[in-house]
Amino acid sequence: NFQMNIYNTLGIKINPVALSWADAVNSLKDGTIDAASFSGAHPFSSLVEVELTHPVTPLRIGKEDIDKLVAKDPTRPAVNISGKTYKYLDEDYLTLCEYSFAICNKDLPEDVAYALTKIALENRETLNIAVAAAKDLSPDYLGNITTAKLHPGAYRYYKEIGATVPESLIP
Repeated sequence: NFQMNIYNTLGIKINPVALSWADAVNSLKDGTIDAASFSGAHPFSSLVEVELTHPVTPLRIGKEDIDKLVAKDPTRPAVNISGKTYKYLDEDYLTLCEYSFAICNKDLPEDVAYALTKIALENRETLNIAVAAAKDLSPDYLGNITTAKLHPGAYRYYKEIGATVPESLIP
C-alpha cells in the first residue's frame, strides 16, 4: 500500500486502520484516530470537510525524505500542492504524487475503450470540472502505470496520437 510504504521507508511506526474517507473524516472529528493519510486530487473534498470545523495540521516530509521515497519508487514523483489549496496551508506543501487511472473490464468492447480514452484525453478541461484529477490526464504519464496493461482500445488510441507506450503496458 502506497501510504504504508511511506511510513515504513521513513521509519514511522503506526497502528493502521482501514477506513473509508467518510469514516476517516468522522473519526478525525470525534477523536477516535489521531491522523489520516489521504490520496486524491486536490482540493480533496474530505480534507476540505475536516478543515471547515476542525484545525488541521499537515505532517510535512522534508525534501531529503521525499528524495529517499522517490528514489525507492520513481513512479511517484515529488509534487507541490499550492499553499492556496487549503485554508490550513500557509505555504506550498511538498508531497508525493500518486497517479490516477481508469480501469475497465477486459471484455469491454475495443471501440468503447478507444472512444472513452479519446473523449477523456481530448476533453480533460471539461472533465476537470467534475474530476479534479483530470487536470493531470496526459499520455506523458503512461510510464507511471505499473499495475496493469492498457486495454487494446486505449492502446490503439495512444498509438494513433503517437504517444510513447512502455512495453509493459502493451496488451
